[in-house]
Amino acid sequence: MAKQRHYDPEIHTSPSEPLEELKKTDHVAFTAEVKALVRDAENTRLRYMQKRQNRGFITLTVGLISGLAGASAFGWYFLMNGDLLKGAGYAALSVLPYLLLHKWADAPIGKYVRAHKKQFMPKLAKTLGGFKYSANGGINSKVLGQTGVMPSYDRYTHEDCFMGIYKGIKVIFSEARLYKGSQAVFQGMFVLLETAKPICEGHLIITADKKMAQESAGGRWQKLQTVPATASNPDWNRFLAFTDKPDAAAHIINDKLMKELSEAADVFNRCAITAVFLKGRFIFMSIPCHEDMFEASDIYVPIPTSNHAQERRKEIEKLLEVIDVFEIYGKN
Repeated sequence: MAKQRHYDPEIHTSPSEPLEELKKTDHVAFTAEVKALVRDAENTRLRYMQKRQNRGFITLTVGLISGLAGASAFGWYFLMNGDLLKGAGYAALSVLPYLLLHKWADAPIGKYVRAHKKQFMPKLAKTLGGFKYSANGGINSKVLGQTGVMPSYDRYTHEDCFMGIYKGIKVIFSEARLYKGSQAVFQGMFVLLETAKPICEGHLIITADKKMAQESAGGRWQKLQTVPATASNPDWNRFLAFTDKPDAAAHIINDKLMKELSEAADVFNRCAITAVFLKGRFIFMSIPCHEDMFEASDIYVPIPTSNHAQERRKEIEKLLEVIDVFEIYGKN
């Protein structure tokens, strides 16, 4: 399997091992592998759930005994001796054992979540085509500032980062959130592709977010020109395009790209997807999505069947189909 090392000012994590060549997964083999992963994950969930229940029982028992002792002390000092302060003090102290043990009882929940990220997710990433996984990785914020499509924000968080090489194109994507104060102004996925050689001159923005385009056209995009982004299929005519190099953009914008971007948007609930070509070899994609796609299930709820993983597979393979278009540009 071909491997390629990567350097990265572009991402917030640097894998110690080289990235592997990605491949689209075979449905039958993928289903079998995912079923095995789900079984292992369910066994892990049951193990931590049992620990949580055992500790919860101990905590409840100690709490009841301590509470009864506190109530008895309160009755003795207040009712028998008329000392309200001392009675209230002992009653308050009787709550402490429960509060301290409650944190201990809940510890298996955190360990279960960490096990999901550390054990299950790297295996799933591998099964999804050979990705390398980083629980806390993400695209560097410096890249976001160069795209020209980010909303105003003051905090950026990222997690569940997948990395690999597909047909010579480096692929990085992760879940991402942008915040302005306490308000989330973006939630979804950021994707960054790096081609082996330049495929587009200048800065080109193709977006289905018409509200953003309307707000930006007379402001931060005032140096960009509007260019046609029409396609033969009316359902693909959902994009607006802006660039500082119209002639170069005409080479990029075609039926194939409009089709793949439209279908990618449909896979993610017909979201307002945005693609930005910048610095010749980079393509950044912003995909709004309000689902936490790679989180652990509730510790008390059985892990669902492989349907969830199949949805992730469909989304990732659609992204690879979009990359197929860029790979053709690279060859040309």
